[in-house]
Amino acid sequence: MKFDNPTEESILDETAKKTFEIVENLSYAALGSLQQRGDDSPPHHLYLVLTAAAAAIQIAAKIMSAPDDKSDDEFMQWAEEPAERTAVLVASLLLSRCLLPTKNGFTFEFNPMNVNAAIAAMNKIIGNDSSSVLTRAMVETAGKFSTPAHFFDNTRSADITDLGSHRTIN
Repeated sequence: MKFDNPTEESILDETAKKTFEIVENLSYAALGSLQQRGDDSPPHHLYLVLTAAAAAIQIAAKIMSAPDDKSDDEFMQWAEEPAERTAVLVASLLLSRCLLPTKNGFTFEFNPMNVNAAIAAMNKIIGNDSSSVLTRAMVETAGKFSTPAHFFDNTRSADITDLGSHRTIN
């Protein structure tokens, strides 16, 4: 996974890279532990890593669906509830859209265009516009970009030129 950004080194980029490496290393260690105990079953290995991914996706879903119209007490109560399945779906789709394969693995590219593509894909899967479960600001920012013809049509606009770097565009 490539997170380097040659034009802007930021604490966010560094933290994202470290977090990715920690989760990846822990996942490989857990897989190694299964293998050392004689478990070479691919379905067991897949279950293990998907469970690790689910932990991150459910947090992303909560972030993507955080309400802005609740009091502090109401928000804390909401935070204790499980993530909406619709928000889990769009977070999963967003992850898939942001991962761009390269010769050396993947580049992670997070931007409103990819958020927009994930929302559009979610709506197609569900069969109606379900973006109301997501934060209004995120939906409005993503809506400024056109929806791609195909989910994996990651054609870049003029402001994204380096596909080898981690970018966050607001």
